[in-house]
Amino acid sequence: MATGSDVGSAAPESLDAVVRSESAAPRRWRAWHLALPAGAALGMNLWGITGASFWRDEAATLSVVRRQAPAFWRMLEHTDVVHGLYYVIMWPLVRVLGFGELGARLPSALAMSLAALGTAAIGRRLMSPRAGIAAGLTFAFLPVTSRYGQEARSYAMVLALAVLASYLLVRIVGADARGAAPRRWLAAYAAVVALMGWANLISLLLVPAHALTLVWSRRSGPAGRLPGADAPAQWRHVRGWLISVAAAGALVCPLVVLAWPQRHGTQRFLTPTTLASVGSVPRALTGSWPVLIAVLALGLAGAAAGGPRWTALRQLCLPWLLAPPLLLLAAGLATPAYDPRYILFCIPAVALLAGGELDAVAIRAAAWLANRARSTTASRSAAPPGRARTDSL
Repeated sequence: MATGSDVGSAAPESLDAVVRSESAAPRRWRAWHLALPAGAALGMNLWGITGASFWRDEAATLSVVRRQAPAFWRMLEHTDVVHGLYYVIMWPLVRVLGFGELGARLPSALAMSLAALGTAAIGRRLMSPRAGIAAGLTFAFLPVTSRYGQEARSYAMVLALAVLASYLLVRIVGADARGAAPRRWLAAYAAVVALMGWANLISLLLVPAHALTLVWSRRSGPAGRLPGADAPAQWRHVRGWLISVAAAGALVCPLVVLAWPQRHGTQRFLTPTTLASVGSVPRALTGSWPVLIAVLALGLAGAAAGGPRWTALRQLCLPWLLAPPLLLLAAGLATPAYDPRYILFCIPAVALLAGGELDAVAIRAAAWLANRARSTTASRSAAPPGRARTDSL
């Protein structure tokens, strides 16, 4: 992949073409590009992590994981099996880390740190190392990151899994010209999506977003395909993705079977879609309507200003940002399903769009300064000798 300096240069115009290009960053810098956002996120989440006492939902987590193993499994047979994977992970961890605020919240802080690392990796792969750092740091310093990175609930882990699934999608889309995505990426994607579903069933709304990304990417080339590749080859790794999704769905089916009898107890905490629900979406994702509108404007207009790599970025981020909330709100019209915390896994898309814009601004600023320096040098060299001596005084 080329560095950010060629964002506006002639280049392939679709996500799959962009991610196939090799990074020009020296290998010795790659770990540093990822470690900085991850370290910043971890520092922000550890700062004051023990300051607030457990609130109601965290107390529920502690109530579950304090139980002895027989009582723990009996409880999951009757309630809260949808959070069973999180409880299974936390049950041994709190016995090592402690039942206090630090021990119970530290796994969430670490998950948010990994999410920042993954966000930086996606930004670096799609645009440039500079864009990756900017996206990762933007995510690390968002208030919502430390808010849920300091909470003993599953939302941070779900968010980290969503970032990992999106990174694996980028690797799948980066198949060779024959469309043969490596099986290891397809298998890893199926496993991560299955884990994400077990952590929170509603997070599987990321899968339709990824489907939109794939279709959008397929339609970016002339006649729906990239130059030099026939249509069957272009759709081959889409078929591989569908097989991965089917495998993940099969792995999640047992949870659906177990959770179905418990659905009424789960739904009592949810609300149907109302105008207040719609108004809470911007607050959950960006903090306010103006910020959300600005982010969407960047995603829609950035490709024209920033070139093909912006096109690739928005092919991933706009479906990720919009599809899950819209689908959840639509489901909430029929049955209580919506909660703002269930769409937190869309927040990395906001950070990626912001990081891409920061990278584009840096490129434009550097180009303006370079042009200004060249024009100043040219004007001085073209000035008459007398004028040049006057300027030197």
